[in-house]
Amino acid sequence: MIGHGDAHNGNVFFQQGSLLYFDPAFAGRHHPLLDVVKPLFHNVFAMWMYFPHDKSAKTTITFKRQGDLWSVEHDYALHAVRSMFLRSKVEHVLTPIVLALKRRGWLSADWRAFLKAALLCCPLLTMNLLASEKFPPSITLLGLTMAVEMGGESQGQRSLIDRTLDDIEKSL
Repeated sequence: MIGHGDAHNGNVFFQQGSLLYFDPAFAGRHHPLLDVVKPLFHNVFAMWMYFPHDKSAKTTITFKRQGDLWSVEHDYALHAVRSMFLRSKVEHVLTPIVLALKRRGWLSADWRAFLKAALLCCPLLTMNLLASEKFPPSITLLGLTMAVEMGGESQGQRSLIDRTLDDIEKSL
């Protein structure tokens, strides 16, 4: 399977009834799940990354440390448009790719961990979250929290990404 490699909304345009891909810098042969990761993260979960001061003013975030346990609580939530992007990407891209890989015998047992590890990398490799001139401290903390949420399996209350992947696994 060959993918665009960077098909987030900034690189995909609708023109005369068809999609036009722009900036195919990452096109090539790579694992098909990697093709889904960047658009999934950036189009759905990363508005805090692009509008850090606006999101900081509208987001309550607290940090507590008790010994080795760090606890971060926040009220950051997806806008309705971002939730629509999530449903669309899962229904029209991610689930069909996972099912196609399974049908062909190419879906590895650790596909979920692989996908989540790549999602963890998105906020960490895209921008310097410690750049104080760009990110207020609360958004730096939110970004690091988001990286952990993307990469780790949630316990107890399931994160949105884990609930989404749980549903895909049920369809296998």
